[in-house]
Amino acid sequence: MTSSTIRKRLGVLTSGGDAQGMNASVRSVVRTALDKGLDVYAIYEGYQGMVDGGDRIQQLTWESVGGILHKGGTLIGTARCEAFRTHEGRVLAARNLLVHEIDNLVIIGGDGSLTCANIFRQEWRDILIELVEKGEISPEVAAHHPNLMIAGLGQEFLRKAPAVLVLTGLFQRTRWKYHERHYRYVCWEGGHVAQNVYLAAEAAGLGACMVGAFFDGTLNDLLRIDGRHEAALGLVAVGPR
Repeated sequence: MTSSTIRKRLGVLTSGGDAQGMNASVRSVVRTALDKGLDVYAIYEGYQGMVDGGDRIQQLTWESVGGILHKGGTLIGTARCEAFRTHEGRVLAARNLLVHEIDNLVIIGGDGSLTCANIFRQEWRDILIELVEKGEISPEVAAHHPNLMIAGLGQEFLRKAPAVLVLTGLFQRTRWKYHERHYRYVCWEGGHVAQNVYLAAEAAGLGACMVGAFFDGTLNDLLRIDGRHEAALGLVAVGPR
């Protein structure tokens, strides 16, 4: 099968420390992608699996993510990876992705995970040239995968949107009443606000899109909030459909 006939392929990985909801996120990504006609690959043990390649990158089916919602941790594992912080490590990672014709990624993690992903995305074209020059991939493969698409990064529609609303939460306003559970209520209320924006946009014949993948520290600094007492919860872009 040539590159031109291969279906679009998506890699999913979890990075950083384990957190609640990771398995639910993996399941949602995998089944949604399969429903849309994509082939989905798990990258086991986060960026370390991407650098290692081999059996750390495996295709998933609908059944692969069944019965995992109640389980803790992450089904596909996560690990710290110093190698990926180096250019050489990212070259290895790119080669291993291209072995499976993967040029789309969903990375489930935090700020550090997305920062590494953004560097990888920015270097992708130079890495392709390097791999072709070394004879590790063919010019045809490089031409068929000119860009690395990462969910949550490179969202040009945010820059072009006529209006982008930033939702923030003041945690102290609920902490006094709900104590250690206060953050749940702040996030819920943020979701309610976003829902109202969606409804208002629909009534006005406009489109709306909420974005939860952003660099927390950068956005909080831009808004001059500390990220602890008040923090950004999400972005909502509003504009013509």
